[in-house]
Amino acid sequence: MNDLYEGIGVVLFEYPLYWVIPATFFVLYKYNENTIREYVLNKNYLFSALFVVILIGFLTNMDNDQQYGCIIDRQPIFAPQNILYTTISLLLALSAILIQNTNYRLLFLSIELLYWLYKLYYINKVNVVGFVGVSVPNVSVFEFFALAIRLQLINLLMNLNKSLKFVFGISAVLIVLKIVIDLSGIFKVTPEF
Repeated sequence: MNDLYEGIGVVLFEYPLYWVIPATFFVLYKYNENTIREYVLNKNYLFSALFVVILIGFLTNMDNDQQYGCIIDRQPIFAPQNILYTTISLLLALSAILIQNTNYRLLFLSIELLYWLYKLYYINKVNVVGFVGVSVPNVSVFEFFALAIRLQLINLLMNLNKSLKFVFGISAVLIVLKIVIDLSGIFKVTPEF
């Protein structure tokens, strides 16, 4: 039954992600940034997008995937670790939404971002999969947008007024750095037998 849920998640969420980054950059350069500004400057929209990204990460196991080479295979979606990691992210994001004080919102979002970066760099090892240890592009696309949403929310709450291109640039650098770190084997994964 778990394979059925995983298959549905792959078809609905993973395959369309291959075209999301090129389409996003096309939209950014084709249209004026002011056209998109009403969405990316709307905190309510971004908080909703954060919840959607957390749930997609859970349902597709892209947010907590611990595959590593040929040693560790993909875990089931409803594995206790996946549920725990997702619950922590949801609780931190929900706390940021429910609390109206901007400083506390920023605190909870910053903690959630640091927690997510910890998962990204130390837990999620999907960038070294298979016999030759290659990167899985749809997961990198997902990670890119998940990071960009978090950074844009913090950008808005801190009133930094950084452009969306700046936020995307920082996100791209951090994701490329993650891929390089994974492929170099700096943070090795010890298989549990």
